[in-house]
Amino acid sequence: MILWSAIAERDDNPKLKVRDVDELVFGSEAVDLSGIEQIVDVGQLRAIGAAIAYLQSNRINGRHTLADLIETLITDIQTHSLD
Repeated sequence: MILWSAIAERDDNPKLKVRDVDELVFGSEAVDLSGIEQIVDVGQLRAIGAAIAYLQSNRINGRHTLADLIETLITDIQTHSLD
């Protein structure tokens, strides 16, 4: 079970950058996504980054697993749309 307590303690407004379709830079952390062949458009990577930023700002508190956070994210999107 993964708890996101370390992420919960980070800056609430990290800078988000997308580099091509294979790297997402979130604050000072670079995430290599080159092994995920399904990501073919920069917009997909921006959406992933936006979801992570949303969770960090609104939901991550160190008490929930990644599965819980994703379930909550999906519910929030269904309830409030993507805007």
